[in-house]
This record gives sequence, C-alpha cells and structure tokens, in this order.
Amino acid sequence: MAPTRSKRGGDAGTTAGSALQEKAKERSRSRRTQRTLTMSLLKRLWEGTQTVEDDLNVWSDAGWPRHCFHDDDLDRWVDRLNGLRDLLVQRGGFSAKSATKALVNPDPKSKERTALWLSSELAKLRKTEQQVGAAPVRTGAALSRLTIADLAITMVQFLEGPPGENLICLLQELLDVDRHRKALAENPGNEFTRAAMTEAIGALQGRTYGVRELAKLVSVDPSSITRWRRSAEYQRMVEAQKKTHEDRLHHLVHEILLEKRAVTREQAFEQAIGIAQQRQDLKKYRAELVDRLTRANTFIDVRMIYERHLLHPFECGEFSPSDMNKMLNLFNARLNEIAPSPPKRAEGQ
Repeated sequence: MAPTRSKRGGDAGTTAGSALQEKAKERSRSRRTQRTLTMSLLKRLWEGTQTVEDDLNVWSDAGWPRHCFHDDDLDRWVDRLNGLRDLLVQRGGFSAKSATKALVNPDPKSKERTALWLSSELAKLRKTEQQVGAAPVRTGAALSRLTIADLAITMVQFLEGPPGENLICLLQELLDVDRHRKALAENPGNEFTRAAMTEAIGALQGRTYGVRELAKLVSVDPSSITRWRRSAEYQRMVEAQKKTHEDRLHHLVHEILLEKRAVTREQAFEQAIGIAQQRQDLKKYRAELVDRLTRANTFIDVRMIYERHLLHPFECGEFSPSDMNKMLNLFNARLNEIAPSPPKRAEGQ
C-alpha cells in the first residue's frame, strides 16, 4: 500500500487562515451594519417616526459617520433637510413624498429622477455662467452650484449600494470631470505631442519605434500609443513635425551630404540633429563657428557660413537676438582679416 502524507499541519494552517478571513468579514459586516443603522436612525428622526431623549447626546456619539458632523447639531441637520425637501417640491415640482425618498431613501433608484433634474439645473447654470454680466443665481434663473452639490451629497449619504447612472453623471458634472475628460480626448497633453515628435524625428533618421519602446520614451501606457497611432490627428501631427524638422535642418543636411557623399540622407539627418542639439550650448557652438571661420579664405566662404550656421538657426528660433549679435562680431572680425579696410588718407594729401 502506498504511503500517505499527513495533512494535519496543512489542515491546521487552512483552518487558521479561514478563521482570520471570517473575522475580517465579520468586522466589515459589523461596520456596514452600524452605518446602515445610523443612517436609518437619522432618516426616522427627520421623518418624525422616532424621538431623541433629552439626555441622549446622539450627535456626539463616536459611532456616527464623520460626514454627519458638519451640521454641528441635530436641529440644524433637520432644518437643512427640510429646506432641501421644500426646494425640490417648490422648484422641481416633486411631491413631498418623492422629495423625501430622493433625499433619504437607501434605494439608488429612488434618486435617479431627482438627479436628472439637478443635472438640467446645473446645465442652465453652466450655460449662463459663460455670458458676460449674467447673474443666474441672483436672478433666480438657476440654482447655485453649492445648493445642487448639497442635494447630491445628501442623496449619496443615505445610499445602500452603488449610485445610479444619473447620480454618477451629476457628480461628474459638479466636479467638472466631464469637461476634463472631454478636453483630454480633444486635446491630449504633452505626451501626445512628444510621442508624435519622437516618431517624426525617428522617421527622418530611418528609425521606427515599437509600441512599448515609444511608450517608455514618453512615459505612457502602450495602449495609449496604439490608440494614438490609429487617430488621424496623431498622423497629421507626425507629418507636421517631420516637415518642421526637415525645414529647420535643411541647410545642415545639405552641407553634410556635400562634405560626406558616402552617407545616406537618414544618416545626414541624424548628424544634423546632433549638431542642432549642440547649438543649445552657445560656448561649444561659438568655438565651432571660430573653427569654421578660421578655414574660410574668401568673402563667399564667410557669407555661406553666416547664412547656414547663424542666420538660418536664428530664424528658426535657436538663438536670441543678443546671442546673434555677439556671434556676428566673429564674422566681422574675420572679414576684416580677409579684406582689411584701406587706411584713411592724411589731411592735405
């Protein structure tokens, strides 16, 4: 008969783990139950179906949720809820029963109609806010954002379950999350532009990036790169960036191709990009200009260096006017060395 392994140790460990999990679930159930009982008590207190004894300080009890303490005391809390209910009845046209259910009923469905109405009120406010001189709240054309928010949060406080779609949309609109997400979709951030520019510069050098490689370079999710590459806007931006860099580096690329006929156009662009990056360090670039001018022996040579290595970078915004003037002195000095000015005539000659 084959030997059998004792499972006593394994069973004991499993039993202990199960016991810990059960205790954690029990504590979670206890907290949910306490919150449910607390909010149920508040609901009954407001509806008048339960009274509070004078010697019972309910409001300061440590078991009450933190979000219930902003009214300071129970009387003010009751007054606030009465005001919100009256507002729903008088302005929203809801019955007193429907308004009460919308505010304190734990069922998410009981709040959807009210949330939809509040969204329409917020839409009026948002629209009139954009008009110069408009005062929609003061004129009574719309509810204030704070009042709408107070109604929304009150409805959320008594929920026992996830909020419905209308209530979620209302909260998004109050926090301007809907506008934020729409803006992101229409005008992506710096990562979008950086990805397009990186891809464009890579294409000029004959290089292609994989999805994960490009995502790592611009610090985004690979799924973002995949989505962007499918969009016409991204493709247009890549082509525009290629055109911009081609125009900016044209003279450098042309010069490299003339000097080094063995290099390909992609290799010339790679070298030109490296030179353009070096120009950001003015000291290095100034030394490079001095070296080029030293080897220039004619006025035409100096003019060609000026056009390609000073004027064109300046027009592309790589140099400030003050930097341009400083380096221009190098050209004037070299021209004087090549063709010195004639001496002035002495008086009387």
